[in-house]
Amino acid sequence: MRKYAILMASAILLCIAETTAANGPTTPLTGSFSTDASVFQPEEIRFDSFDELKKRRRKGGKRGAFSQGNSNISVGYGAPNLVKFFFKAVEAASTDFKATGSGPFHLKYEYGIGRKIGLGVSLAYVTFGFTDVTKDDYTGEVLYAESFNLTNIAALARVNFHFGSSKKFDPYLGVGAGANFITAKYTSTDGETTSPFSTPGFVAIELVFGARYFFSDHIGIYTEVGYAKSLAQLGVTFKF
Repeated sequence: MRKYAILMASAILLCIAETTAANGPTTPLTGSFSTDASVFQPEEIRFDSFDELKKRRRKGGKRGAFSQGNSNISVGYGAPNLVKFFFKAVEAASTDFKATGSGPFHLKYEYGIGRKIGLGVSLAYVTFGFTDVTKDDYTGEVLYAESFNLTNIAALARVNFHFGSSKKFDPYLGVGAGANFITAKYTSTDGETTSPFSTPGFVAIELVFGARYFFSDHIGIYTEVGYAKSLAQLGVTFKF
């Protein structure tokens, strides 16, 4: 009923205006009489136009944390780094093996194409790798050292389905699909060094449950859990 309230109010105002024009005022009006007491001179009555009523509703009416036509930019950090997490397990069993890596870092943009649906893009950047040394079993002398580093950038189209009505809290389900762009390099001091190579085109997907909470009309925090380079994310979000 709320969506039709402005139409109902406008119809009522138009009916009052037509009745007033045809039959004269139905309620007392301020004004003054001329010297001819039979002639009443009412002050001008002004009715807001339909467009003015809509503008007033947009300015002062209640809008949810997610609205059609709004944009959101979110920046966050995810955990755990899944491949680094695996390498950490190997590191625990070896004194010479060290896991490396950072991220994933997340950057998202969303535009409200409907009352409950947003469309946008999701970018993720993550690195991981390891360093290791091989020693002589008897002397403990380092025979050679090796390292591996991989950088993964994912770019996905993303759609979010929002199901909240709060002015501050915005829960949603997000689904994304796109591509991974991978660059990797292996280096060894025994001469087995490879040049960096890139492998684009691997499919990237996201399936998450998320929520935003706004401290003000434009700034808040967000969190997501699910499959998206990491199992959980936390960051800041900006609405405009």
